[in-house]
Amino acid sequence: MPTRTKPIRAVLLVAVLLLAGCADLPTTPGDETLQEQPPPTIAHLDSTVTPDQILGLLDDIQSNKLRLAHLLARATSTGEGLLGGLAPQVHLILGFSNSDVSAQRVARRYRVARRYEYKEVFNGMATSLALENLVPLLTQLATDPDISWIEPDIFIPVGTGATQAVGDASMQVMPWSLERIYAHRSWARSGNGQGRVNADLYIVDTGVYHPDLRVVQCLEVFETRVGGCENAFDPNGHGTQVAGIAAAYDDGDGIVGVAPGARVYAVKVLDAQGMAQLSSVVAAVESLTRRKRSRPERPMVVNLSLGADVETEEYTALDRAIRASTEAGAVYVVAAGNDGADASTYTPAHCAEAITVGAYGTNLEYAWFSNHGPAVDILAPGVDVETLFETSMLYARVSGTSIAAPHVAGAAALYLARHPEASPSEVRDALLAASRPWIKVRPHGTTRQSVFVHRKAIY
Repeated sequence: MPTRTKPIRAVLLVAVLLLAGCADLPTTPGDETLQEQPPPTIAHLDSTVTPDQILGLLDDIQSNKLRLAHLLARATSTGEGLLGGLAPQVHLILGFSNSDVSAQRVARRYRVARRYEYKEVFNGMATSLALENLVPLLTQLATDPDISWIEPDIFIPVGTGATQAVGDASMQVMPWSLERIYAHRSWARSGNGQGRVNADLYIVDTGVYHPDLRVVQCLEVFETRVGGCENAFDPNGHGTQVAGIAAAYDDGDGIVGVAPGARVYAVKVLDAQGMAQLSSVVAAVESLTRRKRSRPERPMVVNLSLGADVETEEYTALDRAIRASTEAGAVYVVAAGNDGADASTYTPAHCAEAITVGAYGTNLEYAWFSNHGPAVDILAPGVDVETLFETSMLYARVSGTSIAAPHVAGAAALYLARHPEASPSEVRDALLAASRPWIKVRPHGTTRQSVFVHRKAIY
């Protein structure tokens, strides 16, 4: 994990010790006509304050509005201070109590940065502030009737194993994984060199760029919005690998995808190291939800091959966003995660509204690295799977639930191309009804069902 995400619990504790003695904290904000709140600052340390009182202050805040407080240390980063050197920052997501509250108003009231604002998936905003200002700000927000909840904005990574460049891509390769799920015998007949699937696939990842993909639009998440990419590229390669499995052209070279030639929308959220803040992924979901609501008749499949352990089954802001987007009609397919752990504490894998995908290998055994448990809805190949490489002259061999998920995203695209009116729950039901119980050895409480796209199924 990059240095910027390294937990700095010691710094956080020092900040709490310094801030616990803050005097004259502002009272509950009232009408906007009242004077704005002064920016939170460090007060002098009150030597009479005991550790128990400090913990009590945090407990009061946590029991009120601060949720997932145990993740605060993972929502910190370092940056250049005014005098040079490192200035620790903490990142938060705020939920507002009603639709009349605006991000601009809250940002102005507390004189904090307004990184993203959300209206479609929930009413709220993402902000960053100096770590030294954390406790006084939380104390103010805890009594502000405009604030419904506060959540640490953690960093979230992709989860794919090492990439191995192999083979000559001058001739088309049929990945073993596509043969396993019978994509070559789907109604699209992957590998016959013909046709394009009429479906929209949104790959929320590191970007997508490859001549063997039908990339129709590139969106990039900035600090305040989701806008077009100035230069369509994938500095990491992960997004391109994911998109290749789902939708590579059936054209005689490279590899072929589950839903060949489907329209790919590259939503670039993760950086070159495969890392993003959770608030950035929420911003992408926000934008896609707005797009879906503007054209409800047009099916949308979204692939999220990323995730993080949040150590609880409680929903994060991302899970809530996916739930709202699913209610708007978008189909979400997410990776289960690669820690060999119970997926029930991973976001967005534990999101019940998404289709969560675990991985298996060529021997039909559950992948040792794949997260498991009842949160996993369906399985797909995810060990040594051939897909697109950053150069069109080679192809890659990759493992991970990140690679398993786009097999299911491609299957969802195949179904929606034939049944564009289907709801997300109907798509899920169709995929599960067509699945096959192939995986005999798997962790307790985990499904054995593999995605299956043979044309004689319900596709």
